[in-house]
Amino acid sequence: MRSVHAGCNAAKILIIVLAALITASCGMATKEEKQHEQFVAAIDGYNAAFRWQDYKTASGFVDPANQEAFWKEADAFLKEVRIMDYEIRNVSFEANGLRGTVFINCRFYLTREPSLQSKMIRQTWQFLEKPKTWQVTNSGYQAILAQTQ
Repeated sequence: MRSVHAGCNAAKILIIVLAALITASCGMATKEEKQHEQFVAAIDGYNAAFRWQDYKTASGFVDPANQEAFWKEADAFLKEVRIMDYEIRNVSFEANGLRGTVFINCRFYLTREPSLQSKMIRQTWQFLEKPKTWQVTNSGYQAILAQTQ
């Protein structure tokens, strides 16, 4: 009788442990999903602002250490390039979930030569724990500016 009763207790404990593990893993998946959603929203927010020449808004997604380079790039775009549209092709995280890479296909024209062109650019991003936000560390738009020279 004791062995049956002990077996039932062990089974109950196993069920409780499994339920706790499942609940914990669901919580972690939700956190990762939320971080991914925030990442995609930041990517779209930055690139939409850049496309529409709303550089003040776009600058909010840029690492403070890169602000000067961002504004030089924005000034060059304002003079020489118009982005018509963009398509996010691939979004990937590094293993730790604190860095990401994005491939974007941009359609644009140069103001001195208004024929539609297309270019794949690569952006890099980092997640900052303290303000819980994503910031672009490399916009990839330099590849488009290189065509203006």
